[in-house]
Amino acid sequence: MITFVLLFQPWLTTGTGGTDGVIQANAFGRIHVTTFWVDLWAQTSAPNPKVSGTWGILTSVAIVIAVCSVAVNSVASTEAFARLAMVATVFVAIFAIATALYLNSKGDDLTQVVSYGTARDPGTQIGLLIRWASGNGNYPAPGFRQVSYSTHSLTWSAIVAVGISLLSAMAAIAQWSRGRDSGLRRTRVQGDAIR
Repeated sequence: MITFVLLFQPWLTTGTGGTDGVIQANAFGRIHVTTFWVDLWAQTSAPNPKVSGTWGILTSVAIVIAVCSVAVNSVASTEAFARLAMVATVFVAIFAIATALYLNSKGDDLTQVVSYGTARDPGTQIGLLIRWASGNGNYPAPGFRQVSYSTHSLTWSAIVAVGISLLSAMAAIAQWSRGRDSGLRRTRVQGDAIR
């Protein structure tokens, strides 16, 4: 359930320095962009960010199945629900990892949306000057200031969600195998008692 809540938090953030803003994306592909539109008058327009939420949806479906099967299994303990809970929990981990890898692969595309086009473009220069004149940043004049650039990175929400889902999958597999071993022992004991 914690992983489900974390799916709605930003999993990827881009452009913290040397860019014209920040983009944050969650597991469902929802994007939050903060920018000054420095490149608005540039000759080439900024690309539209596109991120799919398919992996996030699959992760949430697997979470719902896992939680429901655990709830039903706690009331009416059966091998089928125990197995379903274990399989669903493993799929939560697989889908959470796939979500993080997918978003990480889209980081460069998202960073380009808030990156300056080319510094030689007159429209970009006008935007940088307007931003500097309005007090919203420094003008990146060559040789005067050091500018640091950073690319995209996964957030702590993504890392914690993947970690929790992996630990949950390992715990579910361990519990299922332990329950299966004890069930086999009980069957052997009952068979020996009948003989």
